[in-house]
Order: sequence, then structure tokens, then C-alpha cells
Amino acid sequence: MRRNAELELHYAVRSRHDAAFLDELSDLLGDRLIIHASDEGQRINLDETFGRLRPDALAAICGPMRLLEAARRSWASAGPPAGRSALRDICSSGLLPTHRFRVRIDNSSREIMVPENKSMLDALNEGRL
Repeated sequence: MRRNAELELHYAVRSRHDAAFLDELSDLLGDRLIIHASDEGQRINLDETFGRLRPDALAAICGPMRLLEAARRSWASAGPPAGRSALRDICSSGLLPTHRFRVRIDNSSREIMVPENKSMLDALNEGRL
């Protein structure tokens, strides 16, 4: 990713303590990372977040099904302006059946096989990466 890319990442989490890759994301994005931590009373307002997008912006979302459904409703009710790309769901959130897959670690010859019944994060942690 280009460090000067024009983007914001809205990261909705239960708590900062449990947020995966928070330090790395903070280092990479700086003030372009907006944390919505429920335990701090900062829940994401999708209507407001989508409403602030530029007309040519792209919104991509990944999360639990309740969040994805709320995002679709919010996006549809906002009536996105002409020229805006569609809201993109970039994960299955458990809706689709999973398959095992291989993860190659950047700058390394290590690979981890992620089985159907585990998340990639769990497999990486079990592999001590």
C-alpha cells in the first residue's frame, strides 16, 4: 500500500486491547485510522461514515453479518451519488462455506496451511508468527 494513499480505515472493535494488528495499522495509517471501540462508547455510525464519502469514493467492508447487513441498509438508504462505486463486501463473514488455504509469509519462505475450521489469525498465532 502506498503510504500517501487517500483513504480512511474505520476499524470497529469491541476494545482496542483485542484489536488485531492495531499497532501495525496505526504505524501505517496514522490519523487515517479511525478506531470505533465499543468499550469506549465509540460505535461506528455507518450513515455518517458513508455520508462523508466523496462522490467517487469506494467503500469496502468486512465484518460480522450484522455489520454487513447494516452497511448495506445504510448504503442503500443514503442513495449514493452518481459515479460512486458500489459498496463492496470483501469477506464472507461465515455466510459461505470455508475451504482450507495456504498463507505465504512476506519476506520469508514460511507457509501456513489454514484449515476449514480455523481463522487465518488463529493459524498464524498457532504457528507462532
